[in-house]
Amino acid sequence: MRLILVRHGRPNEIDSETPSDPSLNTDGWRQARAVSKLLATEGVTRIVASPMLRAQQTAQPLAERLGLGIDTVEGWAEADRGAHRYRSTETLRAEGGEAWQKFLADPIRYLGADPETFRAGVLAALHATAWAYGRVHAWNACQYRARTRARARQHHEFPGGLRIGYAVTAA
Repeated sequence: MRLILVRHGRPNEIDSETPSDPSLNTDGWRQARAVSKLLATEGVTRIVASPMLRAQQTAQPLAERLGLGIDTVEGWAEADRGAHRYRSTETLRAEGGEAWQKFLADPIRYLGADPETFRAGVLAALHATAWAYGRVHAWNACQYRARTRARARQHHEFPGGLRIGYAVTAA
């Protein structure tokens, strides 16, 4: 089994209609198309995404390219799913100050989730994705940011034959 982790594309942080679950911005849609192109020949047979709009939209170009549906798994939702406004780590870092220090000290709690509850939800989602459904090739969560230049692929082997792969690209 091969599991390809994909981080959502860049969301629109100034989305006034849905500030807690924003849609992708122009760059995010470009990133989603780049992921689609990158994974088009990887033998993907299933796409799983969190219910967050940014994850669903990132998965959309690949799903359309391959003629696949997107299976939604609640446990893949990010720790900030209950936040009143989405803030990327890049934005927090750029702003610096107290908010950035609080994030660094306890990122999951800063984003509004209980670390143990969040971890349990993610592990349950991994179990449901990888073992309950059998052969899983791609899912879209929050581990990969698509860019257009240099690419490095990494793979990790886990018990039971689970192989997790991810691609890291530089802007």
